Amino acid sequence: MADSELSSITSLQPNQKATTLVLKVLRQGSSLFSKANSKPIRKIIFLDEEGTMIYGIVFANAMQYFHEHLKFNRSYLISNPDIREINKNFPNINPKIELVLQTNTTITETDNIISFSNDAFSFYEFGDIKKSSQDAQPLDVIGVIMKVKQSIQFRRDDNSTGSRREVILMNLLPMVRGNGE
Repeated sequence: MADSELSSITSLQPNQKATTLVLKVLRQGSSLFSKANSKPIRKIIFLDEEGTMIYGIVFANAMQYFHEHLKFNRSYLISNPDIREINKNFPNINPKIELVLQTNTTITETDNIISFSNDAFSFYEFGDIKKSSQDAQPLDVIGVIMKVKQSIQFRRDDNSTGSRREVILMNLLPMVRGNGE
């Protein structure tokens, strides 16, 4: 397959058909149980060469197949996944879409290694982050996760609902003190 036929995550649209992506497995995920039908699902985190991440959702009927075929830190050609709009009631790593891997999705390990530079990210130091902002934008931070609190539901001013989760990070950089502090 020629590179010109490959899609990037940012070029995908919900319900798009017949696409092939080169993705790297960042996290295989663990089995979660859907409250709707009490069957397990797995959320796999993929990364493309542009540094864009996306969930790959695997439902119970295809879980064993994909668990055996997708290994951490390896790159794959993934053809014909279902591309769905995200469910805004659940946290997601991509603001628009997620992939659903079905039994008709084709996966082939590739030597097309996903490597990207840190230029794909705009890392901030903890001291440069504003404490709070009404129009906060996503940002990239490196830190150690100290605690992850339960996801909570909330109601916005426009009466729509959302969910959020507090994650407490520890700064990895040494604290710099000045003026005899």
